[in-house]
Amino acid sequence: MYLGDTDIENPKFKDNLIKVKADLFEAILGAVAIDSDWNQDELQNVVEFMLQIDDFLADVDTEEPRPSKFQLENAVTTLKELAEKGRCSIPEYYQAEEQVLMNDGTLMWECACYIRSWAMKHTAYATSKKEAKRYAAYLVLCDFYGLPDEFSEED
Repeated sequence: MYLGDTDIENPKFKDNLIKVKADLFEAILGAVAIDSDWNQDELQNVVEFMLQIDDFLADVDTEEPRPSKFQLENAVTTLKELAEKGRCSIPEYYQAEEQVLMNDGTLMWECACYIRSWAMKHTAYATSKKEAKRYAAYLVLCDFYGLPDEFSEED
């Protein structure tokens, strides 16, 4: 695809680059379909050649780092932003008034995070109220998005 300088510098074009590529792919495929009289084998060959899925997948790093919004330190903010965008209900946090005595004899703060629209509730324990709240929010995000808990002792 040849682009002029004005296209490359245009912010609207940059924002719609994926759509432009999709439209271009569709146009090429349509031209091949008409030219080949809708020959299925020819269309399949063109799609495989243009997409080259195997080459793309060979270069994909399956060990991608966790997106920053799904890390422990950003969990409370991420849930709040998701609620503001209407993706979930407003997070409800329930914190204990006093520290809880754990099985190993340590005192920890307890916090539960409940997302009503996801019917999801997770309870976390930490050495401070703030950390317990963060960890509870983090556990909800991990559960909803199918991410592993990086801090689980079971791993």
